[in-house]
Amino acid sequence: MTISRTQTVEIDAQAAAVFDVVSKVEQLPRWATAFCAGILEREGSRYRIATPQGAMMFWIDADRTRGVVDMYGGPSEAEASRWPARVLDTPDGTSVFVFTAFRSAGVSEVHFAGQCAALGHELQTLQRLVETQGLAPG
Repeated sequence: MTISRTQTVEIDAQAAAVFDVVSKVEQLPRWATAFCAGILEREGSRYRIATPQGAMMFWIDADRTRGVVDMYGGPSEAEASRWPARVLDTPDGTSVFVFTAFRSAGVSEVHFAGQCAALGHELQTLQRLVETQGLAPG
């Protein structure tokens, strides 16, 4: 049985501003600080990033029109996991970033809960980053 957890954060900025941050691998170390310690190298459209579990191949497949930001990572392209995310406009001019994490094979429930807690903190970091960089409306 696949176990997942979806988390959201409302950001006082237009969806385009949020998309510009979350759709770029180069921005990952600025907001996903528990997951990505840095970018090690770029291999075409793929990157090797430093994570707490070691080096990982990572890339993003994004569609601005739909707000789709699908993230992929693993030891190789063939072994990559997918983390689907969306950037959505709200009726009041803010945006919502929605991120779904799946528990990978071999990851304990306790470790997955820790990863999800870290993700919650990262979403707050993303919110502060976008809102304090002058990307918020008004």
